[in-house]
Amino acid sequence: MKYFLLFLALIPLSVAQLELDAIRFEPGIINGGDTVDILVQFSDPAQSERAGNEQSTLTITLEPDDALSEEYVTILDPVGDDVRGSIIAGGVYAKRFRVKVATDAPAADYEFRLNAQWTVNGIPQSANQFLRFRMPVKRTGVLLKVGNVLTQPTKVHSGDDGIVLSASLFNTGEKELRDAVITFAYPLGIRAAASGNNEQTVVGIPAGGSIPLTLALDIANDLPAGTYAIPYRIQATDRDSNSYEVQGSLPFVIHARPRIIVTNASVQGRAGDTVQLLVTVQNVGGQRSDAVDVRLVRQSSQPFSMDVRTDYVGPLAPGENGSASFKVAIDRNADLREHALVLSLRAIGAREEGDDAVYVSTDRATIAVTDAPRNIWPIVALVAALILGVSAFVLRKKR
Repeated sequence: MKYFLLFLALIPLSVAQLELDAIRFEPGIINGGDTVDILVQFSDPAQSERAGNEQSTLTITLEPDDALSEEYVTILDPVGDDVRGSIIAGGVYAKRFRVKVATDAPAADYEFRLNAQWTVNGIPQSANQFLRFRMPVKRTGVLLKVGNVLTQPTKVHSGDDGIVLSASLFNTGEKELRDAVITFAYPLGIRAAASGNNEQTVVGIPAGGSIPLTLALDIANDLPAGTYAIPYRIQATDRDSNSYEVQGSLPFVIHARPRIIVTNASVQGRAGDTVQLLVTVQNVGGQRSDAVDVRLVRQSSQPFSMDVRTDYVGPLAPGENGSASFKVAIDRNADLREHALVLSLRAIGAREEGDDAVYVSTDRATIAVTDAPRNIWPIVALVAALILGVSAFVLRKKR
């Protein structure tokens, strides 16, 4: 479809006077997001003395002429391409310019001007002449934004896995979206829980419509509490094959939680001995824990035994230290080396702050078996000899 608009304003030159004959826009009906070719046709009816002078040059550039054009239109080719004729030879002359209308450009008439000037051997020979015209934009294009961001569970903490983040992709514009690819760039400490979560493809969102988005996320154990941004980029196409690119970010809140770490859990002893294993812990999280306990776990093949496997530490405020103690018997046939046992750390959130979750983590304790069991046979022999000697002495006394 072709749209013609006769020129509206003309500032005459002192020597030559250009006339704007017609303007055609392609496409004829212009919407936000469109790339538009502007075909301009004009002439020099006075057939100025510069016609036929090969040293004369007419320079014409396209410029915005109002605030709307400056804000919402990008001039892709301000110099334009020669389409027909030459003003130097007289007659009709035509140029094609190209502009890109912003997606969110409001419906209105956008004003432009053609800035024309004659030069001879590069030296200006006349004042600038401005040929003004308007380009009508009928409606906004595809306007995309992501909103309605929710998480399940509602409160997300560091160390949580399988978090479901749901959102909606809205098209608030006046054109239908044909398809779009949304790419997410997760910050350090937040990662996709499943393949394909870094990129999603959506198809067919009508004007004023929306489509749901779902992401599955894992959160690192040491990610501090705070508000994070998950950047995204949308590359979209409308039904007229116009391309759009939108960038933004999703807000993502990590709530404070207790985080218990082991600061020391090692002991050494001789095979056959019983040692006291002291486990010191610290709450390095941003929230108080109402109760902390430590469980010592051994594999059935490990050469240790203990009567009590769990010890209660108590509540720990952020930055506070605590300890648990275990009496461990080392088997006499234990290998002379360092043995690792599993520690299970269990912390309950601060109920006064509405957090009654149980946070479980694991660490390790080490028991170094340094020497073989003591040889008790010399002692046994000595005791036996003493007993025999005392017994013999007592018998002689009785006789």
